[in-house]
Amino acid sequence: RSTKNPVVSDEEAGHEAGYVGLLCVTSSAFLFGLIAALVKFIGMNVYVILQARGTLQWIFSLVAVYAFVSAPSTVAKFFGESRHRPILLLRAGLYWSFLSLFWGSLAHMPVGDATALVYCAPLFTAFFAWLLLGEKVQPSYFGSLTLNLVGVGLITRPAFLFGDSGTDRTVSIAEYNSGML
Repeated sequence: RSTKNPVVSDEEAGHEAGYVGLLCVTSSAFLFGLIAALVKFIGMNVYVILQARGTLQWIFSLVAVYAFVSAPSTVAKFFGESRHRPILLLRAGLYWSFLSLFWGSLAHMPVGDATALVYCAPLFTAFFAWLLLGEKVQPSYFGSLTLNLVGVGLITRPAFLFGDSGTDRTVSIAEYNSGML
């Protein structure tokens, strides 16, 4: 049985998929910024917000796993195969650490600065993969990394580079460093 759509050509189907991907990335960035703004302005303890988010995510995940995942056993269905559990636990711990550090940094930094720093993560992932693991990167990557760092510097305008501009940004270098973690 053919899965091709007889009405839409292959070229048009590729464009539709591109638009769906663009919509997903754009909505993801918008929601990420919206959540960051909410976390900053709600003023609750970061760990309470993390617990509420984790509980909701856990409930939605349980429903989705139960409905859509096929696995040889119930334990494997909900906790993964035994050989993957250590790396899954490591990933969960690192993601929890990222969220707690990022949301905690929102109390000490402007939302735009913290978000700009977080969006540098893919570039630093590639950089450390190249540096520590010997991964191959395109030569244009280093130009992208440089432009990204310049852009983040222009957005965040740290006082140690630009001096005190008279604005009411009383953020210490230690607070910026905790935000960058």
